[in-house]
This record gives sequence, structure tokens and C-alpha cells, in this order.
Amino acid sequence: MADRLRLSSDSVALLLQGSGRGGAPGNARPGPRGPDPRGAYTQRELAQRLLSSEAVLEREFLVAAACNPSRAAQLLEALSPEHFADPSNREVFAGLRDALAPAENADDGHTAVSRLKAKAHGDSEAGRFFVRLVMEADQGRYAPPVLEELHLRLQEQYLKREIRGLREGLEQGGDTEGKQRRLFRLEQLLQAVRANLTNLDPEEGQI
Repeated sequence: MADRLRLSSDSVALLLQGSGRGGAPGNARPGPRGPDPRGAYTQRELAQRLLSSEAVLEREFLVAAACNPSRAAQLLEALSPEHFADPSNREVFAGLRDALAPAENADDGHTAVSRLKAKAHGDSEAGRFFVRLVMEADQGRYAPPVLEELHLRLQEQYLKREIRGLREGLEQGGDTEGKQRRLFRLEQLLQAVRANLTNLDPEEGQI
């Protein structure tokens, strides 16, 4: 497969080993000094765990987008970097949106993959993820219904994050009226997204 995609052996090795943050014993971070006596996570730990789960969903959406360039081009144009909590995922989103922008037919799809190959390298976390995108797109890992579901879940995740921030802002005062109007609008959007998720065909696009 690496030959067919014209990826270097170094790029494939980087993909297989992941981002390289853990893995080798010499690079392992020391474990926690001890469990919380109350058996509860601190606020910072909860935030880190939430960010990690959000980043995973963001990456799966980007993979599904690379697998379905024609449909993804439309979806990506309606998104913004703020939909992605992870900085590396934001960078990949921007590059993927640029690469897929003209993907309106099969030929453009091939052009999009070529553009993704140009971004696939081992110099950064985003570059390594582009390697994965190229390989996953070649295998067609995710079908269009999965892309649609992941797109809705990405929106749900983003709206929940924005709503949480607005509620915290309301507790601190300030432009209360403006925040309340935005909060009401976002909560309506969240309800619509959840309704669309509920109406998904259970026979299609299981993640």
C-alpha cells in the first residue's frame, strides 16, 4: 500500500507508531503520586480527559472527510477552526478544507488526495496525521453515512463546549443580555442537532 501511495518508509513508520508521545519506556511519564483520597478527579484532570475525548472524535471526523472528499468539501466549508478543540486538529482541518475545496467529481477527488500527500510528513503532529489521512482515504475506511453522523457529533460537541463557556460567563456577570441571547440560540441549535442524530438510520454508518 505504501508503494501505491508513494509514501516513504519513514512516513509509514511514523504513522504506525502514532504521535510518539508515549510508547517507549524511556519516554514514559511518571505516574501520579497517589490516588485522590476522595477518589475524585480534580477539575484540571476532568478538563484534560474531556479534551482528549473531544480530540478523538475530531480526528475520526477528519478521517471520514478524507474518505469522502466530494461530500466533505461542502461540510468543511460550513465549519470553522473553533469547531476543533485540539490545536493540531485545527491545523489539519484547515489543510484538509483547502485540499478538498475543488473536489466536485472523481478527478478532483484524485487531485485532493495528491494535495494531502504533499502535506504528509513527519515534522509535526499534524503532518503525521496527514499521513494517516492519505492511507485511510486510499482504503475508504468510512462510508458517507459515517461522515454524516460524525459531522453531527462534531457539531454537538462544539455547541456543548460553547454553551458551557457561556454559562460560566453568565455566572461572572458582564454583558448578560448578549450572552443570554447567544445561549438561547445555541441551545436551539443543539436541540436540532440531537434531533438529527436521533433520526439517523440505525442500519447505516455505524461508527
